Amino acid sequence: MTEKQRRENQKHYLECCRREGWLDKDNNHLWPEDPEARADMGRGLFGLALTNALDSIFIDWNDLIFNPKGRTKATPGSIVDQLDKHWRSGFASMTEEQKDFVVQVIDDLLDSVAYKFAITLDRFDHGNLSLHLTAVDDQQQPKFTVQIQPHGFLEMFQDVLGWRDQFGRGSAIGRPTSEEEEV
Repeated sequence: MTEKQRRENQKHYLECCRREGWLDKDNNHLWPEDPEARADMGRGLFGLALTNALDSIFIDWNDLIFNPKGRTKATPGSIVDQLDKHWRSGFASMTEEQKDFVVQVIDDLLDSVAYKFAITLDRFDHGNLSLHLTAVDDQQQPKFTVQIQPHGFLEMFQDVLGWRDQFGRGSAIGRPTSEEEEV
């Protein structure tokens, strides 16, 4: 991801937080007093962070596919640099139709991974998982801790794909929202 893309992402996700009422104009968190509302906000922030990670992965792969002369972030000659060149070379040999298909596969794969990850959190076979968020003050000292799942169970798999539509950058990065996707 280029610095410009990183800044665009950051701007988008800050705007999402403001739209949801989670940040003020100075980027300070606006935590509600009600514990259930705090849990909802924490859960939303988790969803936003997950969506940001998935969008960032999509941006990186989209660049590999459509920008054969793109720059690698790796040390020249390193294994990562060599893999980057290998991927770019392979994608450069594809037709536009093939590239579009690969982008759709990556998009669907990211959705599947997010969904399966959420199911794993929800239905962990070895015990009960619990997600907590500890809010910190300006000196990074804990202010309070909130349990993200407000009713004692996660059921995040029901939220995960909705987060993509709620928080994702969508067509701005070439990744359509669920309403824009072709079936």
